[in-house]
Amino acid sequence: MKAVHIRPGVHEDVPALQEIERAAASRFPAGSLPVTVACSTVSDAEFHAGAGDSTLWVAELPRPKAVGFLLARPEGTCLHIVEMDVFPTASGLGVGTALLNEACTAGEDRGFVHVTLTTFEHIHWNAPFYSRRGFSIVPDPRAFPHLAAALAHEAEVGLVQRVAMAKKCGPTLRPTRTPRRRSARAVRSAPVGLVR
Repeated sequence: MKAVHIRPGVHEDVPALQEIERAAASRFPAGSLPVTVACSTVSDAEFHAGAGDSTLWVAELPRPKAVGFLLARPEGTCLHIVEMDVFPTASGLGVGTALLNEACTAGEDRGFVHVTLTTFEHIHWNAPFYSRRGFSIVPDPRAFPHLAAALAHEAEVGLVQRVAMAKKCGPTLRPTRTPRRRSARAVRSAPVGLVR
C-alpha cells in the first residue's frame, strides 16, 4: 500500500480540491445527487476559511499530488466535517481513513468534544465507511443543532437518505472488515466522497 501524506491545506490548493470534489461526485449512482448538487463544489470562501482556520487537510501520495481532502469547521463543541473527497483512482488506498485520523486527532488537540458529519445512509463508501471508523448515527439530530440544520438544508436541495453521524474526538478506529459478497469478477473500490 502506498504511504499517504496528510498536510494542512493552503489557499493555492483550492482549484485542485474542487477538481477532486467534482471527480468524486461523478462516481455516485445515477439519481443519487440532484444536478445542482452534482455540478457544484464547496465555495472558494469556505475552502479559504478552512485554510485560514487550519481545518482543511490535503492527502498526497508519494508523487506528490493532491488526491483527497477533508474540510471541517467549528460548530460549538464539535468539529463538523463539511466535505471529504478522494479522487476515484486513489480510492481503497487508505486516503479517507488518513484524513479522518488527522481531523479527529486535531479535534481532540483543539478541545472539541465530537467530530460530526452528514452523509448518505445507503451508499457503502458513506455511512458504512464512517461506521467502521468509530462514527455512530445520531438518532435525534436535534441534539446537535448544526446537524439538524444541515439535514434540513440537504432535504431542501433534494438529497434523500441522509443521516447525521458523530464520534468522540481522538484517533479513528482502524477500519474493521465486514465480509461482503463479491461476484466472480473483481470489484473496484468506490471513492469516499460527498459529505455535505
